[in-house]
Amino acid sequence: MSDLERYITGRSETSPTFRAYYAAYEHLASLGKLFREARERAGLSVTTVAGQAQVDQGAVERWEAGFSVDLSFVEVFALAHLVGLEMQVAVSSREV
Repeated sequence: MSDLERYITGRSETSPTFRAYYAAYEHLASLGKLFREARERAGLSVTTVAGQAQVDQGAVERWEAGFSVDLSFVEVFALAHLVGLEMQVAVSSREV
């Protein structure tokens, strides 16, 4: 286990807030990767998608890398639609 993995594991065990934020980051990274793969399959450039979605190119790049959390649901759905993805949202109650 690397030092980083030990740090993440330790912080996750002691801090529910850190655990929640790290889980959210992992989901964003997965979503960004899925989006990038779909965009590439559709033959669209980052510039094209950014222009059609009316966001700057950097926003699309950050989102694909899993670093952007400043997109609204509407923007996420619009970007997904542009690259041929269908988005579904499930909301459920769970204990943290």
